Amino acid sequence: MVGNLLVALVLISGEFDVQASAIVESRVGEAPIISGQEPEAFVTEIVTPVGMFEYRDPALTFQADYSPRIYWQHPNALNNWSPLLLQTANLLLNAKSTRRLTLLGSATGSYGNPDYIQLSQLLNTSQIPRTTKIASVTGHLGARVALTRLWELDLDGQVFYWRSLDEMSAATTTGTTVTNQKSATEQAAALYQLNPRHALGFGAALSEASYNGGSLDIYTIGPVLTWKVHLTPSEDLKLTLGLTYVRATGTAIGSTMPLFSTGQAASPVGAFDFVSRVARKDEFFVLANASGGVDYYVDPVLATAVRRARVDAAITAIMAPDWAATLRVDFSTALRSTAYPLPPPPTSTPPPATTVATYPDETLASVSFAVRRRLTTGVFAELGGMWADRAPAFVTPGFEFHQRQLWLFAQLAWTSHPVLQTVPRPIQ
Repeated sequence: MVGNLLVALVLISGEFDVQASAIVESRVGEAPIISGQEPEAFVTEIVTPVGMFEYRDPALTFQADYSPRIYWQHPNALNNWSPLLLQTANLLLNAKSTRRLTLLGSATGSYGNPDYIQLSQLLNTSQIPRTTKIASVTGHLGARVALTRLWELDLDGQVFYWRSLDEMSAATTTGTTVTNQKSATEQAAALYQLNPRHALGFGAALSEASYNGGSLDIYTIGPVLTWKVHLTPSEDLKLTLGLTYVRATGTAIGSTMPLFSTGQAASPVGAFDFVSRVARKDEFFVLANASGGVDYYVDPVLATAVRRARVDAAITAIMAPDWAATLRVDFSTALRSTAYPLPPPPTSTPPPATTVATYPDETLASVSFAVRRRLTTGVFAELGGMWADRAPAFVTPGFEFHQRQLWLFAQLAWTSHPVLQTVPRPIQ
């Protein structure tokens, strides 16, 4: 057995590498501590060590990293002075098995106590669950096949799972609250290169989302047409147009009906993606991108499927090798014609006679910025901030934003591989 292992190691033609980095960050501002509460002033200290293992050869790249995110926040959702811990692991695989076949795979898992700000990023949702401990897993596998010089086939599959693990959520498992979700999405698309500037694609997507152990299932399916065009040598545009059919089976969770009374719906969807290399001179670069559209969004917290409009834009300036700055704007909202109030939280005491209806947050707006400066070969300093706010759908009576986040941060980062640390990271 030892001999076979030695032979295998000799045959490996790639390189092994171990990387390390660490981030220390301070934040100050205001944000809700728990979903539904008024914003409160807070102070946060965050320490995130990261360890990564990497293997590279001409046909294969494999990466694995682990990062325990240790942060102290006052006040926090646990109402104590202990630091909170969120553990995250990532896997990445890129394999080019032949000249025509490329395989891509990735997985991310998180476990622990995220704060209000990070919950929205873990679940990618406007409504934040009332939970202080969570487990989540995301997996992706894709294949790209060059069938001929002009035809390309793309296959993608993704799975997602999240579950609330704390007592706060367990106490509300009464059929009115979502405490877990699992979903799977499969996509297949064929792309035809008409000429060096234009390409047309046709594909189809199928997904299933299951809530609270299968008490509710939401299915979506639909065809999609894609047009890719090189507008200029520095500008690319992608347009997507399709049709989505959605069906819900099982029992509605709470009073928010997944698809109103029929349990099914169909609607056209569409999107655009624009990328521009605005400027490039010597070591100075300016990159801009914008995207948006209308899709059918299956919410992992509200257990609803609803048409959603979204738009986002970002601009990044890089003065290599020392300076980089990013500005980003995001907006999304549910396109509802009727607003459904949330059920009251379970309690041992009867609700008051004059209960004010509350509605789920389905509108999100945010603006963030970050500026990074390289201090030494492997040490970077970064300053930035974020404003974000949440609100129900526009059709909600008395519509207003009410979950404001407004904070600044200062960060110091060290890495053993500074070439990977050029652009400011997304704010987390």
